[in-house]
Amino acid sequence: MSETAIRHAIKTARLRRSPQPRQRRATLSPGERAERDAAQAQGAGTAVKRLEERLLACQGELREAPPHFEPMEGVANAGVLLALPALIGEGLLSSAERIYAPLKAGFYGLHSILLCLVMMALLRIRSIERLSAHQPGELGILLGLDRVPEVKTLRRKLAELGDQQRAAKLAAALTERWSRGEPDELGVLYIDGHVTT
Repeated sequence: MSETAIRHAIKTARLRRSPQPRQRRATLSPGERAERDAAQAQGAGTAVKRLEERLLACQGELREAPPHFEPMEGVANAGVLLALPALIGEGLLSSAERIYAPLKAGFYGLHSILLCLVMMALLRIRSIERLSAHQPGELGILLGLDRVPEVKTLRRKLAELGDQQRAAKLAAALTERWSRGEPDELGVLYIDGHVTT
């Protein structure tokens, strides 16, 4: 949009100048967030801030904590958020919801566990144990949560998903969805040789 177009819109009252300049919300720097997260460890655990929801989860009254995003500056690895619309568009979460039974009530549910695993893959975190080498609060920001799950929690949730034995059904549902969406691309898959029937 050109400067002339903006000036014209202001002159014709289709666009108005704000009477007061908008004040930016004060956001924490990465160092300040790390200090805050360490201070949280004194009472509840590293980077734990959503105490009410965690209490409800402990009592079995919360199926899954909803994501909540806030303005942040300097979030490490924030580029993985660019993959989120594609993952949703490709049907990962909706297909998993149809295939898997709900996980036991808790702070981390099916959506947050799947997104955590995808985030780990995008960040090339090759094992669950290596997740503990990263700042849990910074990775939690990417999920819209206060922190990522601890290693033992993630193992427990993965075991719960594994007990359902529905991974092949999820793969089939995703493949069917993709093939219906792009029928002309199926030939490429078969010619390449990585997919056989």
